[in-house]
Order: sequence, then structure tokens, then C-alpha cells
Amino acid sequence: MAKKSSLIFDSLSFEMRYAFGHSFFDRCGQILVDIERGCEGWISSEATAQGGMLNRPDKDYSVSFNNNQFNFSVRRAFKLELDEIAKEVNLLWRIVRANLNVDEFIRIGSRFFYLLPTRSIAESEKFIKKSNLNIQYPENIINEGYEVFTRHMHTSFKKDGVEYMINLEGIRRAYGMDPSKLAVTDPKTLHIKQREARLAELQRVSEYSIDPMYGVQLDADCVIYEPEEDISIEDFILSQHGIFMTDFYPIIGEL
Repeated sequence: MAKKSSLIFDSLSFEMRYAFGHSFFDRCGQILVDIERGCEGWISSEATAQGGMLNRPDKDYSVSFNNNQFNFSVRRAFKLELDEIAKEVNLLWRIVRANLNVDEFIRIGSRFFYLLPTRSIAESEKFIKKSNLNIQYPENIINEGYEVFTRHMHTSFKKDGVEYMINLEGIRRAYGMDPSKLAVTDPKTLHIKQREARLAELQRVSEYSIDPMYGVQLDADCVIYEPEEDISIEDFILSQHGIFMTDFYPIIGEL
């Protein structure tokens, strides 16, 4: 792209793993009923021995659960306030937990995904090359004429009992807008009689900037093992996002 686009808070996922959730096999249907009747906008989509699933299309939310884990995810998270998302996660988790009567937790994790839109994997690589989180290649490989095509940086950190698994890579989003739909002509060069075409092109560029097919993605999975029974879901999500923004966001924000 001609210049760097604004970064997107693309998605968020939350996971709680627990022990002794065998009541799932008796309570799956009741959980679906409780969520559909008690939570606005939720629609059940699946109930099998492997798990239950629901979606809230107006918010791009989805949730799944089974006998050992609860998962919540949201796409296009930039459209919502983070505290709104955290409250929704907590609301649904409370329903699942009450039905399964679980009180022993194995793992809690919240994963944040930020995206810098590009128009190709090759363009993503040009940005990643400048990152301060990078890879040192053996000199002999470069001397032999090998050219780096793509790179994926994965690093794990630990602080104050929390593990942070950081990934930086160029990605292709299956549900993103195809950049081939963007005209090559700069709309500013079109004459006044082509106003509609110019406005349409500007709209496509705007849409691509928030829903691209390609981009540089930074994600951080923030995890605590064996969390306390009374851990606050909302506080965990909000506090870990705050740490991410302070300590890890600059990895992509400064590209």
C-alpha cells in the first residue's frame, strides 16, 4: 500500500480450561437454553457429544464449550468496546460454570490480535523485516544467495506468574476483502464527471483498511495456569490487554 494503514484490533479470544466438567454430558442442552433465553442476540448452532456452540451475529461473537473447556471469540473487535466484550464473556461463562458446577481451573487465557493491513504477503514481509522482534539468519545462508520469503516470529515471555506467547507474521485472512477489487488508478486523478467512480473507489479503500485479506498480524496469548477459583474474568481480560498495549503493541505499532 502507498503508506502504512491504521492498525486494527482484529479479534479477541478467551479460553477457560477446567477439571471435572463431566456434567456437560447431562447439561449441554440446558446451557444452550439458558443462554438463548437469558442473553440478548445469542442463537444456538450445535449440540453434540463433542460440544455446544452458539453465535451472536450482530456482534460477531461465538462461544463453544464441552466437558473440559469454554471458548469465546469475537471478530472485528474494533467495532466494540473492550469492557463490553469482557462483560459478555463473563456473563456466558457464569452460565456455563453454574450448570457444570466446576471449581477447579487448569488454565485461563486471553488472546489479542492486532493487524496492519497490506495488499499482499510480500508487502507484509517488507514491514516485518523492519520489526525489532526479528530473526538472525546464519551468514552462510545469506551468502549462498537465499532470499527470505516469509518469516514468523514466536517468542514466549513470563512475568508475575503470567505467560505471554507473542507471534508476529504475515497472514492471509479467509474472510477479508480481496485487494484485487481495489482499482490501481488514484481516485484523485479522475475528473469531476467521474465523481461516482471516485467515491466508490474511496469507499472500497476504506473498507479494505478495516477488513483486509492480507496483513501483518501481532497476537499475544496471555495465560495463567491453575488460576484461583475466584479470579475475575473481566479484570483478567482488561488488565492483560493493558499490559499488551504497553509492552507488546509497540512491536507492530512502530512498523
